[in-house]
Amino acid sequence: MTAGKTKRVAHTTTLRQLDGSLTTDLQGTLSLIIQKFAPEDNQEDDTDNHRQARNLISMPMDTDDDAEFTEQEVTNVIYDMGNKKAPGDAQRSTEGVSENSTKVYNGDIQQMSQGGSFS
Repeated sequence: MTAGKTKRVAHTTTLRQLDGSLTTDLQGTLSLIIQKFAPEDNQEDDTDNHRQARNLISMPMDTDDDAEFTEQEVTNVIYDMGNKKAPGDAQRSTEGVSENSTKVYNGDIQQMSQGGSFS
């Protein structure tokens, strides 16, 4: 390589489709890649292992050594978040959160950690 010159790198911009034709633009190429590596999640195609994994993740975890979040842990998380952030589905802003209101968030977080969801 001489000074001031850069080596050109060839980029793959088209891919061969199942019908033998080539993709014609970037959007078509990306769509083909996504179809190949991130296919639709169809439960009818599940193996026994997939079904078992789906069943396991749908059950709330319950272990004897689960500890409740402390109010200080919840407070730290809330204050570490930037303003205008909305934790979870409740869409509550962290702006103006005071120490007293962390009890409300704590209840929501405890519910979420036990397999529930924000209401």
